[in-house]
Amino acid sequence: MRTRPRPSQSACTQATFGSPRENQLRALAVLEHVVGSGGEIFTFARGRMLRRWERLEALFASLPEAGQPEAGQEAALFSLEPRDAPATDAFSGEVEYAPSPAYAWIKLNSAEAFGGDALAAMAAYGIVGRSGREFGAEPCHVRLELLMREQTFELLIAKLEELLRAGRQ
Repeated sequence: MRTRPRPSQSACTQATFGSPRENQLRALAVLEHVVGSGGEIFTFARGRMLRRWERLEALFASLPEAGQPEAGQEAALFSLEPRDAPATDAFSGEVEYAPSPAYAWIKLNSAEAFGGDALAAMAAYGIVGRSGREFGAEPCHVRLELLMREQTFELLIAKLEELLRAGRQ
């Protein structure tokens, strides 16, 4: 029979139960470094993700059909779902913090192309993503992870450029 923890046990004790001491000491060292450096790792990560988002936005904005199509002009085959509006960052206190999530949502704007399946469209060009279905969205959406090595991100950009070029023809 499993016993319940005593009320006097702290949440930290309960959370570390069964976790090897070496892992706990490593986690403590990492947290001490983060606090001691004033959160520099967050500034670094935020900057990298922001640059990646800017590259993606520039890539999709470069499409001739991007934005509001004029009369007689078709919409772009793919579109990048916009980021959330700038807000106050709770960690740094930065007021106009531009969110830069670790993933991007791409929408396939044509029900006919690729059978309306954005994941199939990406896979046809060697791009790995997750179907919108996995997140309760339509299959015309695909979620691309942006947490990757810089070389892998450059390869993703190159493949997206190829896909978007093909979508223009």
